[in-house]
Amino acid sequence: MVREVIGALRATVGEPPLPGAGHIPELIAARDHLGLTTVKTHVSAILATLDLNNRVQVALLVQEAVLVQEAGLVPPE
Repeated sequence: MVREVIGALRATVGEPPLPGAGHIPELIAARDHLGLTTVKTHVSAILATLDLNNRVQVALLVQEAVLVQEAGLVPPE
């Protein structure tokens, strides 16, 4: 599951500044010199790809994936 989640994120937006990492769309847009609408579109694509409803669910999923990988339950890629 962890690999699928990370793979889905990479397939959607490359190496994204994750909304699950505490980044808000306005800060992502300013940092990466993107339009706010572009960032929101990418976040929506991530939510749709992962079948999630909001950024909080993304944050929880990312946190769970990191913990599982750090615990050695899934070998690193």
